[in-house]
Amino acid sequence: RQRDRHEQGEARDVADDQRAPRIEARGKGPGQWAGQDDVKASVPCQPRRAARSIVVIGVLTVILAGASTQGFLFPKPTFNPASTAQLPKTVPPTNAPDRVLFTVASQSTGPYRVGVLDVYDGEAWRFAPVADAGLTDVDSSGVVLPNVQTGVTADITIAGYTGSAVLPSTYRLIGVVAQGPKFSYDKRSDTVRVAQGQLIAGFKYQIASASLPKVEQLQAVVGAVPKNQEPFLEAPPIPARLQPVLADLKRANNWDTFVALRQKILSSVVANGAGIPKPVPPSRVEQLLLGDDKQGSPYEATAAIALMSRWMGIPSRIGFGFQADPTAKAPDGSFTVRPKDAISYPEVYFDGYGWLPVTGLPEKAKANSSNTNATKNKD
Repeated sequence: RQRDRHEQGEARDVADDQRAPRIEARGKGPGQWAGQDDVKASVPCQPRRAARSIVVIGVLTVILAGASTQGFLFPKPTFNPASTAQLPKTVPPTNAPDRVLFTVASQSTGPYRVGVLDVYDGEAWRFAPVADAGLTDVDSSGVVLPNVQTGVTADITIAGYTGSAVLPSTYRLIGVVAQGPKFSYDKRSDTVRVAQGQLIAGFKYQIASASLPKVEQLQAVVGAVPKNQEPFLEAPPIPARLQPVLADLKRANNWDTFVALRQKILSSVVANGAGIPKPVPPSRVEQLLLGDDKQGSPYEATAAIALMSRWMGIPSRIGFGFQADPTAKAPDGSFTVRPKDAISYPEVYFDGYGWLPVTGLPEKAKANSSNTNATKNKD
C-alpha cells in the first residue's frame, strides 16, 4: 500500500507540472508568463484586434478633421498683419545719422513721397493693411497712369536710403523707368516699389509726374465725393466745442474750405517738438484750437488738418516723405536729400486731380524747437 501511495503521488506531480504556466517564446518579453490556453487564444484574436484598431483610428480621424474645419483645433489668428492697419514706427530726424539718402536732378524740390497714413482709428493715423494695397505689376513701358500729360521729371540716385522697397516719387506719378528690377504699383498710396528685395546704394531711376493743378481748377471741383473715396471720410464725431468753429470755416467749395481750415490750424498751433507720428484724437485737435496751451509738433498740426478735412467732407490722409532743401543744390543742379529733410503733410483728394500734397508749417514756433524743417517750405 505504501508503494501504491508513492506511485500515485508521483503521477499527481507530473500532472501538476503539465498544468503549470510556462514561458511563452512568441509575443512575450523576458520574464512574462502565459498559460497554455493564452497561447492558443492569441492567434485568432490578433485579426479582430487589428480590425478594431483600424475602426477606432478612422473614427478619430473623422472627428479631428471636423474639429479643424470648425476652428476648434486651429482657430483663426486674432491678429493678421496683412489685414490690420499698422502704426508707423519712425526715428526722429534729429536721432538719425546724417547722410545723403538720395540725390535728385529735377526742377522740383518735392515732396518726394514714400508713403501715406490713410486709416484713422479714432485716435491715431495708421498705414492701410497690406492686403488693401492692390499691388499690380508695372509693365516694360513703366507707365502707371496713362493719358496724363507729363509736368515734372526727375532723375534720382539712391545713396543711403536703403532697406526700403518704395521709390521716392512726386505727386501723381505717371511712370518710372530703370534698368534692372521689376516694379509693383500701389494704387492706393500712388507709390512704386521694387517687386522683390530692397533699394540698394547706386540704384538710378527716372520718374515722370503730372503738374500740380491751378487754384481755379480746384475751386471748380464740385459734386459728391466718388464712391471709392468715401473710406477716406471716416472720422469720429465732431466735439461739441468745435462744431461752431468748423461751421465758420465752411466755404463755397472744398478747396477754399480746406485753405481756411488749414490756415486756422497753422496760425493757432505753436510748433514745438520733432514731427514724429503720435496719437492725435479729437480732444487733442480741440486743445490745439481752443486750449490755453496750443503748443504742438508739426505732425500734430498735420494730423489735425487731415482730421478736420474729413469732418468737412473732404477726403484726406497724411503723406510723408522728403522735401529737398533748395539751398542744398550741387554745382550740377542736383539736390541732396538727408534725414533732416523728412516731412509729413496732409493730402486731400480732388476728383480729376487725385491726391494733392499740401505742405506747410505752423506760422509760429517755440524758441529752440527741435523741428528741423521750421525754416523751409513754409507754404
